[in-house]
Amino acid sequence: MPELKHILYKVSLTAVSGDMRVDIRDVCFDSRQTKPGFLFVAVKGTQSDGHQYISKAVSLGAAAVVQSRDLHEAAMPGVARAAVTAMRRFALAARRDIDLEERLVITA
Repeated sequence: MPELKHILYKVSLTAVSGDMRVDIRDVCFDSRQTKPGFLFVAVKGTQSDGHQYISKAVSLGAAAVVQSRDLHEAAMPGVARAAVTAMRRFALAARRDIDLEERLVITA
């Protein structure tokens, strides 16, 4: 299992919160698919905004959250968070580094 800091390597960060050494089991873009140890990536889509589902992903066990917005919300104890400037580039890098199959999950 890679650590979050290795997944975020070479990604331009605007802010971080929490322990970047947390182990990541998998990456998900749909909060409903979040499981303990997952990295939830909050993406603003055309139909919905993943940032609205961060709390849900955390309640389902997300170990970390990557988002494109600044970290203005209150700290989430035990959850690492990072704000990135190039979400598409990050998402591609995360899939490659964790050795995931290519897939796209669209929230309704």
